[in-house]
Order: sequence, then C-alpha cells, then structure tokens
Amino acid sequence: MKLGDLRALFADMSFHPTDGGAVIYDAVGKRLFALNETAAFVWLAIRGGAGRETINSELRAAFDLPRQEAENWIELALSSLDQMARVKRPEPGGRAGEPAITATSMPHPGTDYRLLGRTVRISAPDAALRLIDSMIDHLRRLPSDNDSDSPVLSIAVAVDGAKFAVSGGGEPTAVTEPKQLVAEIERRIVQGLLPRVPHFLTFHAALLQARDRAVLFPAPSGSGKTTLSVALVGAGWSYRTDEMALLGCNLAWQGLPLPPCIKATSYRLIEPLQPGLRHVIEHDRFGRRVKFLPLSVESGGLAVFTVVFPRYRADARASLRPLRQLEGLKSLLTHCLYVPEGFCGAHVAALLKWHNQTKYYEMQFSSPRQAVKVLCKTLS
Repeated sequence: MKLGDLRALFADMSFHPTDGGAVIYDAVGKRLFALNETAAFVWLAIRGGAGRETINSELRAAFDLPRQEAENWIELALSSLDQMARVKRPEPGGRAGEPAITATSMPHPGTDYRLLGRTVRISAPDAALRLIDSMIDHLRRLPSDNDSDSPVLSIAVAVDGAKFAVSGGGEPTAVTEPKQLVAEIERRIVQGLLPRVPHFLTFHAALLQARDRAVLFPAPSGSGKTTLSVALVGAGWSYRTDEMALLGCNLAWQGLPLPPCIKATSYRLIEPLQPGLRHVIEHDRFGRRVKFLPLSVESGGLAVFTVVFPRYRADARASLRPLRQLEGLKSLLTHCLYVPEGFCGAHVAALLKWHNQTKYYEMQFSSPRQAVKVLCKTLS
C-alpha cells in the first residue's frame, strides 16, 4: 500500500501514546491496534505528510541510526502498518440504540433469563425449553425476583414438523434441527444482547477468580482455555466465562455467564475432572458436537490486572513467561471481538489507564493440572 493511501486511511484514526509505543483507534472501522515505538513514529510521520526520505532523516535523528538501519526500521514499520490497514473494516450498521425486540409470536408462556444485568425472554414448548435450559437454566429469573425490568430481547421457538422455528432477537426466522437449537439461541442472545449492555470492549477470553485475584485468559478457539478453565474450577477458582469477557465503563470486567462449552474432542480430557459431563445433553454447535458443562457461574464485575495468554501444545511443559506490557496489549487487542457504538478516544485513554496497571503473561501447557500448579504458584 502506498504512503498516500495509508495517509488517507490514517486520517480517520486517533493516536494514543503509551510506554513503548501507541494505540491507534480506527473510529470508522471500530478497530484498535497497538504499535511499537518505531511503527508509532512512522505512523505519525506518514499522517503528518512526510515522504519516505523525510521519515528516514527524522528516524536517524531521533534514534541516532545509520541510514541503512533506519531504512530497515522503516520497512518493518511499513509492513506492520500495511497489515493493520488491510484488516477488513466491518460493514456500516449495528444494533446499538435499537428499541427492545419482540418475537413475532409467543405461542407459549415466556421464561425470563437474566444476563449481564438484562432480561431475555424465551417462549418455547417444553421439548425445546429442556434443550435450552441445558445451557442457561442457571440464569432463570425466579418468581421471587424483585427486578421488574422488561425484557430487552425476546425470542420465540415453535414446532415445525420434526424441527424448531426460531424467531425474534432481531434476526430472520430460522428452522433448525433439535440438536442445533441451542446454538441458534446462543447466537441470537449474544448478537442481540451485547449492543444493549453499556461497556467499552468485548474480548474472546475466559475469566476466572482465585480468592482476591481475577485473571483474564484471552485466546482463540483450540488454545485450551476451556480445558484450563475447568481445571482451575477443580482447584477452587470461581468461574465467570470461557468465551466472552466485557471491559466495563468503570474498568471492571464481567463474563458472558454461559457455562463452559466442551467440544467432543475434549470429552476425555474433561470427564476425569468433571465426571458428570458424560450425562449432559449433546448439541450440534456450528457443525461440532459439544456439551455445556453445568458449573456454577458467578456474575458481577471484577478488577482484573493479570492477563494470561494460554496456548496448549502436546509436547510443552507448563510454563508462564512474563511479557513486556506493549507486547501484552498488542496480543490482547487481537482478541477484541466487538467495539460498541459510542466508543471514542476518551475510552482509549481509560483502556490505557487499566493497561498501565496490568501484568501480562504467556502460558504453554500440555497438562491442565500442571498448568494450574504453575498458575497458582506464580500468581499467589
């Protein structure tokens, strides 16, 4: 990508310095990026209109570099910036600010569930409700609950031959097999609810707490974070989520309160830790066989100042390696799933305030039990 193209793209972005580099916020694309010191320097120079020769000269003066080394630094920075620029921007739109959604029809009495301080109402026949409750029974609102909030999201399930028709949640009606019903309900809840919960950012991460320390575990699918979460629960940690964690406007973290979703490939790993898993209903979640492990799920905000990036490797000894802060922030931002409407530069400053107090680690492990020992020893 040419410097002029980058300059035009950078015009929509804001620059937020931090130790060792900066965070760039793309307000149009709703994206956050962490840059090291060199990339941040080059970013500012490009946005300021400098050409390549000027950037080289300024870089040599700022860092006392020979010309060729400065040129090498520019190449590395431009490679990083080019990758940043090529991240696809989401299509315009979003649900923030929409009114509460109601299902097109409610042929069955509605059952209310409480997630992230909001009420979701699901109307479904008993056969469907039994499947749904295998995931969210712990979130049911009791008749004795004093909270009288009306639902912000309503979903209706109707029988359609041997299948179920699902409507509401701001999505077109979908007809699903019984085994796929829970995945469809989960999708509608997540996509319909998150835009209605005031918060800064949503991350793909597990969130657990041991005594007075809460730990965030950001990682992609297949990294072992769910298996690690279950092992930590067995060691006495309290479980918040293994899937999505929200950074609140008050800098407290809370988890999407769904139970651990165990893939069929992990049943053998989890059953020794949680024998009850073998008796749990199995579902089809986007083409994968899964079970939702019925664990106690805690709610409420947590102060989190420890971030661990877990990575399962079959041949790895459990180890925990401290990361430089900017390296940790850069990794964390790659796991950001959702930037709500209204997020702005002031919120980036709040994010950096939290970041400056946070310690980051990278963990490799093959045995969840050994990983738990290393975590408890290092973080105690």
